[in-house]
Amino acid sequence: AGSPRCRAYVRAEKGAKIHVSPNVLVVPLKRYTMGRFSKITKFVEFPATLDLTPYMSRDAPYEGKSPPTYTLYGVVVHLDWGGSAHSGHYVSYVRLLDGRWCKCDDGRVETCDESAVLKQKAYLLFYERDAVRPSCAPTRTRSQQLRVERLVAEREARDRRGGGGGGTAKS
Repeated sequence: AGSPRCRAYVRAEKGAKIHVSPNVLVVPLKRYTMGRFSKITKFVEFPATLDLTPYMSRDAPYEGKSPPTYTLYGVVVHLDWGGSAHSGHYVSYVRLLDGRWCKCDDGRVETCDESAVLKQKAYLLFYERDAVRPSCAPTRTRSQQLRVERLVAEREARDRRGGGGGGTAKS
């Protein structure tokens, strides 16, 4: 459909931006189809390092002195029998503090190469931020903070005038 004002067709884009980058990023990959409850077994490529800078909103609040870059530290894989979502077995791959990778399969833990990890049909990916974002950093943009302050000031002014409606009961 075209625009009602100019009747011109425009290319529509849908997107989402990240407002505050987390210190730990968990990425779930959809591996199950609804209805038939079968498993999606297609390989999805994922990186060992990730930079969220292109996905951050333009008005993202303070992110610290370093960009939101991440390093993969965990992968969960669902091993199945015959593509079934009803049964199977979970194994995980974990990067140790010294950079080595281990495969954890119930009580058995063995070392493995990062290249083997990156070839897995992942179900969950765990990334940690390279430089921890301070917990005291603001999560609102400057314009959002000003709006909150304005709304609080308006509510306080109403309460002083006896206008109430501010959500607190007076006895």
